[in-house]
Amino acid sequence: MKLIAPLLAVAASFGTAKAVSVTLTGIANSTIGLVTSTTGQLLNGTAYFYSTAVDLSVAQVASVTTRASFEALLGADPGAVRGPVAFTNGAFTSSGPVEMGAVGNITYMVLITSGGMMNIYQGPSVPSLGAVTINPANITENLRGSSGLQSIGGVNSGYQFIPEPSTALLGALGALGLLRRRR
Repeated sequence: MKLIAPLLAVAASFGTAKAVSVTLTGIANSTIGLVTSTTGQLLNGTAYFYSTAVDLSVAQVASVTTRASFEALLGADPGAVRGPVAFTNGAFTSSGPVEMGAVGNITYMVLITSGGMMNIYQGPSVPSLGAVTINPANITENLRGSSGLQSIGGVNSGYQFIPEPSTALLGALGALGLLRRRR
C-alpha cells in the first residue's frame, strides 16, 4: 500500500505538460525600433507579456479594449508572465527568467499607451531551452497596430500605434473645422 501512492504520482506526472523557465526579453530601442504613433511621435505607456496555448486571431482581438478583456481570452496557462513594464519616449528593455508554461506555448506582448491605446503582438513560441525575445524584428503576427523597423520622420519606429477609426474621424473633423474657419 505504501508503494502505490508514489507509483501513482510518478505515473500521473508522465501525462502532464512540463512547464519551462526561459529568459524572456522584450525590447524597443532606437536601433530595432521604438514605440511610436504613425507620425513618429515617441509614446509612453506600459508593456505586458503573456504565455498561453491559445492561438488568437485578428478577429478575436478586434473588440478587445482592456487588458482584462484580453486576459479573459487567454485563460491561465500560465497567462500573464511579466508586467507592467514602463516604456518612456518609446523605449523599453525587460529581460529575465520567467516560467513560461508548456513548450510550444504562444507568447504575446500587449502595449498600452498612457493615452489608453492598445496594441497586441504575437511573439515566438516557447522553446524547451534558450530564450524568448520579442522585438519588432521577430513578431509573428500583429494582431492590432503594425510592427517592423521603419523610419517615420527620421525616427526609427518598430511598434506603430494606428489611431482608432473614431479618433481619426474626430481629428479629421477638427481639421476640417479649422480649414473652414480660415476661409
